[in-house]
Amino acid sequence: MIQKTVQTYTKSSLTFLTQKCKTLNQLKQIHAHLLKVYLPENPVAIGPLLSITATSNNADFFSYARSIFQHLRYRNTFMYNTMIRGYGRGTYAVR
Repeated sequence: MIQKTVQTYTKSSLTFLTQKCKTLNQLKQIHAHLLKVYLPENPVAIGPLLSITATSNNADFFSYARSIFQHLRYRNTFMYNTMIRGYGRGTYAVR
């Protein structure tokens, strides 16, 4: 369902969709779409997804944010600050 919905939205609407995700699987579908459509041209497009996952109160979302961040080739100040904010919001085990 998310996959069909994501295909019809613009990048700004993806941020809205990301905020409405309730499961990690839904976030992963949006992430896959971003990788396919936006990241080859604009690596900063991952920022909103990283922000939602890193600052969520859900430990699984934060773990996914760490995974996204670790695999990014290009990281900007916003991304570093987002991860720092995420670590500051909760008590997550650091591996």
